[in-house]
Amino acid sequence: MTGGAFFAPAAENDEEYEMGPVGEAHAVQWIGTAGVKGPKWARLPLLTVGMLGIQCVWSIEMGYASPYLLELGLSKSFMSLVFMAGPLSGLIVQPLVGIFADRSRSPLGRRRPFMLAGCIICVSAMMLLGWSREVAAIFGAGQWLAIALAVWAIYCIDFSINAVMSTDRALVVDTLPPREQEEGSAWAGRMFGFGSVAGFFVGNLDLAPVLPFLGKTQLQILSFLTSAVLMVTHSFTSWAVSERVLLRDDRPQTKSSLKSNLKSIWENMFSLPPGIRTVCIVQFFASLGWFPILFFTTVWVSEIYKASVPSDGIDPATFDSRAVRTGARALLLQALVNIVTSIGLPFLVAESGVQPSENVVGYEPIEGNANQGIGLGIANGNENDHGPQARVETPPNSALWKRTREDLENGTFFRRLLHSFQGMVNHAKKGEWGIPIKGLTLVRVWWISQFVFAAAMAGSW
Repeated sequence: MTGGAFFAPAAENDEEYEMGPVGEAHAVQWIGTAGVKGPKWARLPLLTVGMLGIQCVWSIEMGYASPYLLELGLSKSFMSLVFMAGPLSGLIVQPLVGIFADRSRSPLGRRRPFMLAGCIICVSAMMLLGWSREVAAIFGAGQWLAIALAVWAIYCIDFSINAVMSTDRALVVDTLPPREQEEGSAWAGRMFGFGSVAGFFVGNLDLAPVLPFLGKTQLQILSFLTSAVLMVTHSFTSWAVSERVLLRDDRPQTKSSLKSNLKSIWENMFSLPPGIRTVCIVQFFASLGWFPILFFTTVWVSEIYKASVPSDGIDPATFDSRAVRTGARALLLQALVNIVTSIGLPFLVAESGVQPSENVVGYEPIEGNANQGIGLGIANGNENDHGPQARVETPPNSALWKRTREDLENGTFFRRLLHSFQGMVNHAKKGEWGIPIKGLTLVRVWWISQFVFAAAMAGSW
């Protein structure tokens, strides 16, 4: 994500001051107001619809770039190096775009110029990817030039789409007031999910007989359609969003050199708080397992398809196309599970599950209903002691199997189950969207998901 907004939207010709570390004031002057055009119900969709276009681009690259590179003659080992473009672009492009965008004084605002420039580069790269063979043939070169052009196109796509994505996210922060930030992030997640489903669904269809005027191959047609969706969605966002224009910025960090900013980013990577550092380490190793899913699923499923389905009497090119579409269908199912989970789970999660440290000033031991879920421990006293003063002595990370066994032995398991069901019914009667399940915290969902992912990967052998 880019730098985001330092200040809430303000009035025209507004001048604000930020206090420095030693008490000095630095002026920041803006003109205009930040907002979104259109009726109230359409503002958040218009602000975030560009993310649908971004995810469509990712979907086509994930589903079709790997088989296409193998078809051109690139080995699987070199193909892995090609797809380093994804993490590299996220590591390099997003911080750099944030630095340059935060300093921009363009009349269009700080974000939209980078957003539109990134879209144009991405569309050009998508066209080059789909027609790399034809471009190589124009120069009379062989497969080596087609491979080089395809690899160059993938790097351009990843770097440009990361720039677009960072500005899209920053627009949500810049444009919405703090009370609407959470809802804006939720809409962004929905758009990513819908874009993923739409991209894989279209990629699952046999488009060559239906839309021959858009290209000869499936990838060419998808490249054209995806480029059109990307430009149209971001045209809507660019039209609907009004940004404040930066006129003056006297803060020292905005006058620092690119080298010093890169050095600051590098140093911050190694000075993270312990809790955030731990999460980043876990996510690093989880990503090692996730990236093969992104870029090798289509290849793996298509190889299984070719090995298990007879190809007698079928044209080899047609058979290969069917195999690739089968891989895209697998990614479509993954996208459906993803969107159902991302939309449904927040309604079921009761709380974050993050416990304050005893070293934090103002920390108090948790007190409350002993019946608040399996991770909170058993209160002192008998099983009927469920009053508000029941004190929880067991640590929140106590062994789940032991707690469940004790509940079953004491006959309280079914009471808890009935209590949770009654809570769901009461929430529904009140018209509340969320039906939180007691004991199901965000930390536990995240923890369980890591094990489910590991088990699913092990089951693919």
